[in-house]
Amino acid sequence: MAELHIVRLDGSVSASVAIPDTVWNTSLPVVGHHAYFVDGTTVKAVASDGSVASVGTLMLPSRSSMYSLAVGIAISPDESEIAYGYAVGVKASASGAAVSTYASRVFVERVGGSPHQLIDAPADANGFLLPFAWSTRGLWVTHTPIGLGGAGPFLNYQALNPSLVNPTTGAVGQMQSSCRFPNATSVRPSGASACIVGELTTPRSVTVTLPDQSTRTLPDPAPSLQVGDFAVRSDGARVALSEAPQEAAQRSWSYGAIQVGDSAAATWSTVGPRGMLPVAWVDANRLLVGHTVGVNGPLGAFDGVFLLDITTGTETRIDSDPAALGALPVTS
Repeated sequence: MAELHIVRLDGSVSASVAIPDTVWNTSLPVVGHHAYFVDGTTVKAVASDGSVASVGTLMLPSRSSMYSLAVGIAISPDESEIAYGYAVGVKASASGAAVSTYASRVFVERVGGSPHQLIDAPADANGFLLPFAWSTRGLWVTHTPIGLGGAGPFLNYQALNPSLVNPTTGAVGQMQSSCRFPNATSVRPSGASACIVGELTTPRSVTVTLPDQSTRTLPDPAPSLQVGDFAVRSDGARVALSEAPQEAAQRSWSYGAIQVGDSAAATWSTVGPRGMLPVAWVDANRLLVGHTVGVNGPLGAFDGVFLLDITTGTETRIDSDPAALGALPVTS
């Protein structure tokens, strides 16, 4: 079992909740007034006072045991619906070439209701369709292939190859390839988002989409570095991202400082000490961040969780947990 901490902004623990240490709970959705986790086949919601309510049930017909790690779950912005997906299997091409298709299913259910199948994708060439975020624009799914390779610290595939899905009809939109979401918090329930344009070319830029779907473009904050781990504010006014230079001496990656972008002014400022990764905006001027020694990328554990004031650069340690999930509304 793992333990979920609800921590006040002064660092005191409001509540602790035991949660199963399973693949469904690798990255817990934090939406509105709750954090969500899966217990067996039951979806549960944790409130800021630590109370736990059962809100849904997973139905998993034909789920693959071989690809059991391929799962995804998302909660609607108003917390009235749950979407989840999983792998069914992989089919090699008839020619024997190294080309496969991926079978997966996505279900949606009303809170307190029964799940119904939204998508049956028996042969997707790009990967398993797995929900990772839900905004006012619709349900976001990743196309997640097996056998990914790569280098660098930002090996976070949670939002790889995203498509927007109509949560009513199940229609899957075109895969978004020109502007990359580094992680799930690149998309906010409000409809705001931030992505990297031209990641494999020069120059790069960052596109911020506001809740009204107008866009703003910011220049590359670190042209010689790798950037990732976005946290965009719900109004789209600011976006925070991490940067990483490669340390030639040990041929490994080390995290730099956080860059905070003002989307209206199209400017960046460097905030805080090195080794911090943005997790979520707590309010207009404070970020929830994790500190990491940094050679294993965003999947590595934090050695501390902090509040970072972007106006002063000061940080306040609030927990020593190895992960940080998000921010719930402040209550008395």
